[in-house]
Amino acid sequence: MSASAIFQIDMAVAYVAWALCVAKYILPRLKNMDLVAAQRAIATLNSFRFFGLVFLLPGFVGPELPEAFATPAAYGDLATALLAISALLTVRIRGLFWPLVWASNLVGAADLIMNTAHAVRLDLPGIAGHSAPRTPS
Repeated sequence: MSASAIFQIDMAVAYVAWALCVAKYILPRLKNMDLVAAQRAIATLNSFRFFGLVFLLPGFVGPELPEAFATPAAYGDLATALLAISALLTVRIRGLFWPLVWASNLVGAADLIMNTAHAVRLDLPGIAGHSAPRTPS
């Protein structure tokens, strides 16, 4: 089986598994919460997306991670995290909180969708595990 097919199957199964997890465990709990508290919980989770910045560190993820993938993925994650943190900081200012919640959720969802599409388009699975040539020391 090709690396691309494995990646696409993995992504499809991951999305289905997360959808089932959200439907069974997360959504019922969020529905029982106050709307603001529910959005705060989601924003708290999204506030950790700054970890995507590691895509910009050479060799951290892999020596051949294409810049065409790494840069938008890193900055999309950072934008999502900063919007989520801003929403958390403005929870008492409803005129700012709700637009920031919407922005964080929309930017975060777009980032995930675009990164998945970029990974397929750039054939990231095809270069997985490749290493840069070593130079003698």
